[in-house]
Amino acid sequence: DLAGEHDDGVVRAAEERARTTHLDVLGKRALRGGVCVTIDGPSTKDIADALLAFQPDAEGALRVVVAIADVSSVVDDGSALDRDARARTTSVYLAGRTLPMLPRCLSEETLSLVEGKERAVLCVEIRIDVEGKVLAVDVDEAVIRSTARLTYDDVARFLDDSDANAVPAATHETLRLLRAASARLSQARSERGGKDVEREEISVRLDEQGVPTGLEVRTTDVAHVMVERLMVAANEAVARFLVERGLPGVFRVHDAPTADRTRALADAAQALGIVAGFSTSTPLSPKALAAFDRQFRGTRDERAVESLLRRLLGPARYTTTGALHFGLAAPLYLHFTSPIRRYADLVVHRILHRYL
Repeated sequence: DLAGEHDDGVVRAAEERARTTHLDVLGKRALRGGVCVTIDGPSTKDIADALLAFQPDAEGALRVVVAIADVSSVVDDGSALDRDARARTTSVYLAGRTLPMLPRCLSEETLSLVEGKERAVLCVEIRIDVEGKVLAVDVDEAVIRSTARLTYDDVARFLDDSDANAVPAATHETLRLLRAASARLSQARSERGGKDVEREEISVRLDEQGVPTGLEVRTTDVAHVMVERLMVAANEAVARFLVERGLPGVFRVHDAPTADRTRALADAAQALGIVAGFSTSTPLSPKALAAFDRQFRGTRDERAVESLLRRLLGPARYTTTGALHFGLAAPLYLHFTSPIRRYADLVVHRILHRYL
């Protein structure tokens, strides 16, 4: 029952918005002169996020800007485009095919942060100290120009293998700064516990006729972890920004597991020869989950336990009341970084625009 391609009326509305949308720089932060990179898979066309970084200040704090495509400036609240996007809720990624939330002329062209093109964005700047604590958060309407469209593989070759030719020379220092920021955030995140990023992604390989011919297993590399850390930090920062100002929001909440689910996880782990040893008198904490997580990393049972964790921890949910995201050990969390692909992010962007 997934929605297929957009109907003619919605496509015409999107094409009209693409023709009539003009970049307005008045009152926006000018970031188009800085080195700005996008990092995605090689087949990604709907590029929603870009990254900038600045040298450490006198206290050693790094400033990172996460810039997100300004979808709300093009998709008007209550319009035909908006109603269709709300009904779809998200883009859906299938083997060899994508069902986009927004028509392709917008998601892959007008709104996409393509290399060398000026684009309006909503950005969050976070200041990260030497221990990984986020000291300050600023949200701005801005204009960027992507310096380079990079892939995860190329960035990993540059950072892990010191292959200077893997990415343009102009991006070298920015990528090093982003790695430093990611490492600091990783340290802070490890101290508070929670579930670590999954290390494998399996995709279906298709031939020219669309027939499945095999599976490809990709292991999470330094580039994936770096982008994940920075996007999670941006989402947390925006959630905090809204709550501190008494603003509404659409928050992403992941409830702590119940006592029954915790016992079931411990029993299942025991059957695989893994000692959970969870407390029977206190709820499972994010730090206890992190300690358990480290027991089976790199073992042959890793996939089995990962599957158990997903089922027994349960899914996250959207709510208008901010609360803990247990899996990330985040006091507040929401989705801000993909308004091209998720309607919840678009709602958050509209709230921020109205406040600004």
